[in-house]
Amino acid sequence: MAMQVTTIRKSDLMTLAKSGPIPAISPLGKLTEVQSPMTPEAKKLAQDPAFTASVDLLARPAWLVTFRMGGGDWPVQEMCLCGRDPAKPLVAVRPADTEHAEVIRWDSAEAFVSWWCGQYAQKSEEIVPNFIPPACSLASFLMILQAVDAYRRALMGSMLNHLSPENMQMTAQEFASVCQSGMRNRDVRWLAPAFVVLVPGFGELHPSGGPETLKAAYDRGFLTTVLDSSGKEERIGFGEAGRAMGLEFARTWLMGAGLEARIPAPEGTRALSRCFIAPTGLTNHHVSLIPDADGTVLANHQPLTAGALAEHVLAMIRDTAARAAAPQPQAQARPVEAPQPQPQAQAQPQMQAQPQMQAQQQPQGPASGPSFKFCAQCGAKLAVEMQFCAQCGSRQ
Repeated sequence: MAMQVTTIRKSDLMTLAKSGPIPAISPLGKLTEVQSPMTPEAKKLAQDPAFTASVDLLARPAWLVTFRMGGGDWPVQEMCLCGRDPAKPLVAVRPADTEHAEVIRWDSAEAFVSWWCGQYAQKSEEIVPNFIPPACSLASFLMILQAVDAYRRALMGSMLNHLSPENMQMTAQEFASVCQSGMRNRDVRWLAPAFVVLVPGFGELHPSGGPETLKAAYDRGFLTTVLDSSGKEERIGFGEAGRAMGLEFARTWLMGAGLEARIPAPEGTRALSRCFIAPTGLTNHHVSLIPDADGTVLANHQPLTAGALAEHVLAMIRDTAARAAAPQPQAQARPVEAPQPQPQAQAQPQMQAQPQMQAQQQPQGPASGPSFKFCAQCGAKLAVEMQFCAQCGSRQ
């Protein structure tokens, strides 16, 4: 069977899991232990070797990939995928209700990815333009998402007030207020707050920025400088990219997913990679978060077809499994009574809009290491010596 789902009371799950120490990498450390007798259903499951093997994998995995999904019209929910060998069964746990959890088993990583993409991904295989190349700083990328949200807000306002959408604009103060309000309230119906809330471990990334982060939004055509009806006062308007992606997310965005891969480490666990996925009616927006050599974090955006997205998720699982299997310093097991808390997402620093000043600044070149670069058209990661992109074929 490619997939099997079992609903079990959380207290029963913890009782079955405690045949040995539960290390920090286990998602069961997040469950609150309640002392209560096992139910008859749990006693029956305890006699099933396949189910007890699944519980043991959840309790003592070699690696963990967390999927936090929600935003748009979806409530936020977390699913933790555990494994040892991606060619062998993988097991996930997610809440069913306040008292119960679902234990889900797949025969392999391929079976899991096929199921997950079938459930959540946009199915189109059409290649669409990438409006956000090349990779930019995390703070600059958040500002681009704020520009998309600002367009959505302006579009809704024009509809409510029966105004034409042809000349939507905001003052700098209005734009700054919109950015700060959504982030402060963590409203996942908006794209930028959803990104912050859904990416597990976002609080470890420490994005920082001020007015200079507007530069990326202007350089890539999300924002532009316009004049008000009097022709005297400068305001913030929306460029081609801002209008295109703003309309796309306003009409067809329903949910997003943040992914984080972790392996055991002497300090408890260590994050290997993080990404964000936002399916829309046109494509699957995939954002890799890449640590740079200077300690900053780069955000690399790619619009992916369904097949390409499946390849990215499968590669993330396989890479995590391979690095978990490599020799590691002995990780210290942490008892379930004192699980290591995950860092909470921090709100983005307040940013004030200064459109005239930012529009005059020179574009910033793509940040890259000594051995790779990013395609200027689709954002794919390439060897530095490559003259043509292996994914979209454009000349570099």
